[in-house]
Amino acid sequence: IPMTPNTVGWLASNTKAIACALVLTYVEEGKLALDEPISRYLPEWQGEITPTLRQLMSHTSGLDFFPGMPIDRRPVQLLSRLGVTSKKVAGPGEKFQYSNWGIDVAVACVEAVTGEPWEDLLKKRILDPLDMHDATFFPTAEQYVKMAKGYVVDSKHPHKEVPVDQLQFPYSLNSRYAEAGGGLFGSPMDMIKFFAMVANGGVGINGQRVLKKETVRLWFEKQTPTKVPNKYSFGADVNEIGRKMSHGGAWWTWGCAYRESGVACVLFVQRAGGESKVY
Repeated sequence: IPMTPNTVGWLASNTKAIACALVLTYVEEGKLALDEPISRYLPEWQGEITPTLRQLMSHTSGLDFFPGMPIDRRPVQLLSRLGVTSKKVAGPGEKFQYSNWGIDVAVACVEAVTGEPWEDLLKKRILDPLDMHDATFFPTAEQYVKMAKGYVVDSKHPHKEVPVDQLQFPYSLNSRYAEAGGGLFGSPMDMIKFFAMVANGGVGINGQRVLKKETVRLWFEKQTPTKVPNKYSFGADVNEIGRKMSHGGAWWTWGCAYRESGVACVLFVQRAGGESKVY
């Protein structure tokens, strides 16, 4: 079945940058601050050695990758409370540890200051304004019909179809929650609309502005501390000279934005696993 610009698939960790875009809208409004301890918003963190939003979104919060699979079985407020009592990999700002958990706690801060589900706000502030119509945590029956199936490709299973192993299946289960580190589904068109917005200084290809130019310029800069060599910003990798922001996800999805040229590009594959030598 040919892949099309509107084929739906799992965006995986590209969700991180999209979720961070929502957080940054509240930073722009002064409702959240990048360098305040998150105990200011989440009372369960009071009395703890507390990370900041900047550290949560740049994987230097001290939180581990995640408290256990599947990633969609806990709401973000519960993930925040679990983060308080969990064993940390390091103190805040000391070490880079790739972490879905940190992004979830960042959007828990959004819920704390708004009183609304973060996924509803993501739709209202980012997805709908950019016309990302198929981007969703909860695919409908109609979307499932046009969803690319994931296949394991190896000598034992040359075309074995599998669901996303990090999520509960079927995706219609009521026990599923929106997960900010890797829960989004969407299309190649949705992805290019998002990365084009970043490449165009916060303005979508439809002319809608969702972030200030100054905010997006900051997004292209390394947000990890000087002592941390990893070049990472808000839910995305950046290059050393601040010209490219990019990120990839499981099943071979990847997008990037170039600041100076305004060019964005995506790679959209739904390969669940297997031996690379068969390609």
